[in-house]
Amino acid sequence: MKQFCKNQANDDMSTEDLHARIQKTKTVAMGLAVSAIGYFVGVTVGLSSSLGAGSAVGIGIGASSGLFVASYVTFKKANEMSASLQLPRDNIRDDDGTRVESSSSV
Repeated sequence: MKQFCKNQANDDMSTEDLHARIQKTKTVAMGLAVSAIGYFVGVTVGLSSSLGAGSAVGIGIGASSGLFVASYVTFKKANEMSASLQLPRDNIRDDDGTRVESSSSV
């Protein structure tokens, strides 16, 4: 399997490799989001008995915010890579393969 490094340009990659990279990036982002939720719940439940619910929620939000931000940035990166694969507007096709005409007039 081809290794992807941060500095590698997407232009050097085949479409299949780029799809694989996008899928892996989305998977990592989803893992970060789920970890953030789990971390938030764990910290909040663990501290609620000793500090009270309000303080525990605040600490849980603060503790998991880094994972939420990392998840957001990773999803954004995957969406930017996906946008580079979009077809030009004059080459859009329906599910059955027929060409869809653009409704914009020139």
